[in-house]
Amino acid sequence: AEEITLTIGQAFDLAYRKFLESGGKDVETRKQIAGLQKRIQELETENAELKNKVQDLENQLRITQVHASPAGSVTPKSPSTDIFDMVPFSPISPQSSTPTRNGTQPPPVPSRSTEIKRDLFGAEPFDPFNCGAGDFPPDIQSKLDEMQEGFKMGLTLEGTVFCLDPLDSRC
Repeated sequence: AEEITLTIGQAFDLAYRKFLESGGKDVETRKQIAGLQKRIQELETENAELKNKVQDLENQLRITQVHASPAGSVTPKSPSTDIFDMVPFSPISPQSSTPTRNGTQPPPVPSRSTEIKRDLFGAEPFDPFNCGAGDFPPDIQSKLDEMQEGFKMGLTLEGTVFCLDPLDSRC
């Protein structure tokens, strides 16, 4: 009986020590859970407020659209900009498909020479492969070099929050 009593006492001591060791962790975990539940509640409230604002804005938009278009009139539909709805391009020249009028022939297309020295305004044609870096005056060349160096390093605006949403309180 004495050995059983010692064994039971040791079991209680062990259980009590385990409780003390894990008790602090349990309390900390409960605090974290309570904090997270509070945060969830705040976010749900904010979500509901934002949904109400969106609904109000949609209602205002509908009201302004009703007032903008008089009753019985149909608003014209803007042409589609969807790529799949557009008419495909056909490279047929308009001269071959358009018949001549009054029996006259259209003026002949001037032949292009292989070497075009200047355009209609007197400027030389642009060659993307020959930039002519040495053709600029020194002051312009230095500005171009500064710009090129800036683009190599990258352009950044640190700490700036760009936001287009007027409902977002962080902007």
